[in-house]
Amino acid sequence: MVKNKFNTDGFLLIKNALSKELAKFCFDYINLKREVAYKLFEDKEISPFAQYFGVWTDQQVPNTYSHYSDIAMETLLMKCKPILEKQTGLKLIENYSYLRIYKKNDTLFRHKDRPECEISCTMNLGGDPW
Repeated sequence: MVKNKFNTDGFLLIKNALSKELAKFCFDYINLKREVAYKLFEDKEISPFAQYFGVWTDQQVPNTYSHYSDIAMETLLMKCKPILEKQTGLKLIENYSYLRIYKKNDTLFRHKDRPECEISCTMNLGGDPW
């Protein structure tokens, strides 16, 4: 195993893992998908229990749009895997993607992910700086 900051600190900041163009594309895609989902739910075009367009029912950050395993984000996960493996020195297995569009005053409190998420990657694809 490669000795690096990830191994000693338990986390690693990787800047510019994605091009600005790809990050902007993903950010725009997610925001558009949220707008479409909102309209479909509002117009009752899809069941209020449907989750394939995303939800606003995540208990960790209520009333905030989120989506489990969106195909574009799954593709992004596959694209990032080699970068993460190289930087961490680990052999990784993609598990799932989860996206959330935070709004002003949203807070994600410290929590424990399920055991399958032993190694996680968080990306800010756009919006206000963290």
